[in-house]
Amino acid sequence: MKDYRSEGERYWAEHWGPQQGLEEAQAVAEQVLTACGLGSVLDVGCGLGLLVRTLLGQGVDARGVDISPRAVAEANRFASERFGEGSLLALPFPDESFDTVTATGSLEFLAEEDVPAALAELYRVSRHHAYVRVHSGDGAAWASTRRERAWWEERFFEAGFRKHPAFDELVPYESLEREGPVLTLLLEKVPAAALATWPLAALGSPREDPLRESGRRSEAHVARYALASRYVRDGDVVLDVACGRGAGSHLLRCRTGASRVVGLTPSDDATAYARACFAHDAGRLSFEPRGGESLASLSEGSVDLVVAFEALEHVPHPERFLSEVRRVLRPGGRVVVGVPDAYSRERLKSELQTHFHLEAAWRQVTGLGGKSGHSPRRLSQVPVEPSSALDAEAWVLVAMVDPNEGRGVPFSEVYYPYSSPPENLLAFGRDYDNPWLVRGLVEYPTRAASPQVLRRFADTCLAQARVGSPDQSAALAVLGYQVLGDPQAPEAQVRAFIADLRRNLSPDARNPHELRWRISLSFLLACLLRKVGELRAARDTFEACATLDWRPFSPTIGTKTVEAWFHAGLLSWALGEPAAAREAWRRGVAEAEKLLGVDWKEYVGRPEQPLRFPLRVAVEFLDAATRCTQALAATYEASTHSPSLLWKQVRECWKWMLDTRWRAMGQMERMIRERDETIAAQARLIEERWAGMQQMEGMIRERDETIAAQARLIEERGASMQRMEGILRERDETIAAQARLIEERGALLRRVRTRLVHYLPRRVRAWLDRWLAER
Repeated sequence: MKDYRSEGERYWAEHWGPQQGLEEAQAVAEQVLTACGLGSVLDVGCGLGLLVRTLLGQGVDARGVDISPRAVAEANRFASERFGEGSLLALPFPDESFDTVTATGSLEFLAEEDVPAALAELYRVSRHHAYVRVHSGDGAAWASTRRERAWWEERFFEAGFRKHPAFDELVPYESLEREGPVLTLLLEKVPAAALATWPLAALGSPREDPLRESGRRSEAHVARYALASRYVRDGDVVLDVACGRGAGSHLLRCRTGASRVVGLTPSDDATAYARACFAHDAGRLSFEPRGGESLASLSEGSVDLVVAFEALEHVPHPERFLSEVRRVLRPGGRVVVGVPDAYSRERLKSELQTHFHLEAAWRQVTGLGGKSGHSPRRLSQVPVEPSSALDAEAWVLVAMVDPNEGRGVPFSEVYYPYSSPPENLLAFGRDYDNPWLVRGLVEYPTRAASPQVLRRFADTCLAQARVGSPDQSAALAVLGYQVLGDPQAPEAQVRAFIADLRRNLSPDARNPHELRWRISLSFLLACLLRKVGELRAARDTFEACATLDWRPFSPTIGTKTVEAWFHAGLLSWALGEPAAAREAWRRGVAEAEKLLGVDWKEYVGRPEQPLRFPLRVAVEFLDAATRCTQALAATYEASTHSPSLLWKQVRECWKWMLDTRWRAMGQMERMIRERDETIAAQARLIEERWAGMQQMEGMIRERDETIAAQARLIEERGASMQRMEGILRERDETIAAQARLIEERGALLRRVRTRLVHYLPRRVRAWLDRWLAER
């Protein structure tokens, strides 16, 4: 048996064996890099150094320290000079030596009384973050300190840390209900100056900073802001109304590409706290001492997204506040509002619909013992239309300003960093009649997330737009792809839309974006013709789309032209025209070659501030060209190949693999949703049974009290009967005594009569005889 020098060595040998340990290290490294970035890392209690070695492989400046000389020596065999001996209670490094400190499988070996000193050391040597994994519960019998999440979080808060704003990306909100034996904690340092002014004890109870508080209340607060961050677009100016001490604003800044986040709070003390604790990045995050209704000083159309959690129920005039929110929002801007259930979801929906279009509704159950009792944590999207069957402790509604209201409003591009070069790709303000449509209706990452709202915006746009304009074409594309993607769309509806497209496809383009939409709508028309079985017409339309000249616009639209050649070839092959099919695929490959030959600025823009998406588009048309080459290879000397080879080979591309994975993820998501719904139903059933048991317990208690009262009554009646029986006995004894006395008197009188019969008068003797006879 090995002679281990420390429990740490034993842990690493038993729990981080070669394969399991490597997989664990890779998973932890991915989480550290995702949440904390590529800065320097110190792994304390590093054991055999698998995590450090994995991080080094990713290019991270990582080091490890462990109390076990044997573990350190073994680790240095793989990365010399990267590991050293040291105690958690006295780390051999200067203050703030590392961006991130990790501790996985080490803190639980400490005695409980040593934990505060160890966490103080982690705070001292880290500059920004701490990533921790600890074992908890009875399953870690080898650990000295076995505590639950709340206990560990409180110890870290006392040491000067707070929850990291990306915490729930690693530990999703609902997963907190069913944590396993290993707890993951992600933390960041509170700035030392702020910590000196506002230590943990100064925050009161409950604490007004949810990042420095453990438990359901703080977790629910953070989860709502994490939800709001999903609706922040790159470049947005975000207004966080009633931001409290600023934790939510900090989360919005850290987790999004917002250009600026402004937090409003009416308290000077809260503003000072927020500025000291969170506003290190003064260019992107600022705080102002202003109440929720004080938006008058903000310019009209100066904000892209407004977050208002636990605010609307406190303002005296909610409708006036929402009117001001609408005033400061740009066309296509959003508002995310959260209220407790007592406010009424129906009322909130009605108030929002006065100025906005509802995109999404979310239901939150915190399990804090309110309307939903002690139910499991849950934050789930629900239909926008209210359902009386749903209980919640909070509602979050997301709504958007109709981008059609931007007609005539001066346009400013905030999502893309600049418009030129390339010359035409981002010239929305020049070519669209209403360029605000781009962010709310056109661009997939920024437009309305709800298909119903998107359709409403498109219908409004069609009613207003100039025929042949990019505005009208964008609306047609939105509606057409909804028809194309609907498996239940009747053929009559599809054919009616085909007719609309043909009427509105202008043969000439007056500006580059009109050309862009002519290519896109031609591709859509071909797809719709194929959907209704007009295969030759679809093939011809794909070919017509592919021959349109993309050069006056941008090579990014080449995704449609190369893809059109590929589909034209497939249709020709299916129609029994192999020569035409191979010619289409050859032209698809040639088209990709042309697209790669353009000025590189068309894809990159300015090298010092490159555009992010055009090269992704280039990958997409190269993938379409790959499918063309696969088809050509599969049909070369076709008679020697299996009939199924073509279909198999054209699927060997990134697009098909991503689509397959996306479908699998969608199926998995549905399975998870169904599982969660089953769990929620079981939770409701358990809650109902618990309520029934409590009701039954009350009935049993009332029954027992009734039985006890009846028992007392019976006992009292028994005592009363015993007393009565005693009285009756005494009465009977008295009667018996009286009877004996009478009998004795009668016997005495009979003796008297016998002796005196000759001396008594006849009348007296007769009376005495009658009296004795009656007795």
